[in-house]
Amino acid sequence: MCINFYIINYTLQLNYQSIYHQFLRIFRIQEIIVILFLSFSSYFLYLKIKLIIP
Repeated sequence: MCINFYIINYTLQLNYQSIYHQFLRIFRIQEIIVILFLSFSSYFLYLKIKLIIP
């Protein structure tokens, strides 16, 4: 009984850890996308300013 409970507890912890890692990976990808988007938008803004003010 006690050993069974420990096994169940351990598997639950593993499951939560994997879900957490998955979430972290997704969050990191989103962060990279946001950084890329910001850099591209700032670059386009810079180009527009250069075109307007030669």
